[in-house]
Amino acid sequence: MAIGNARQSKYTEQGFTILEILVAIALLGILTSVLTATLTGSLSLNRQAQKQLDTTSNAQQVMENVRNAWSVQTNYKRRLGPGEVMGEHR
Repeated sequence: MAIGNARQSKYTEQGFTILEILVAIALLGILTSVLTATLTGSLSLNRQAQKQLDTTSNAQQVMENVRNAWSVQTNYKRRLGPGEVMGEHR
């Protein structure tokens, strides 16, 4: 009988059962869906941050252009209205 039990236990310990394989596949699917959702959210935030950065850079460039145009004295004098004097505020 001891030999029969040894043979039986030898065969029952090999490989995985169908249930173990299905559980492993289910866990892999859950992990994949969580990682995909996280990655998608991260990419969306990255796109939004890039758009904000582009907008800020464009606004800063416009402000620099305006500042540079008004820093030249002749440009400033030409843009004064009639009767206005530089340095005086009404």
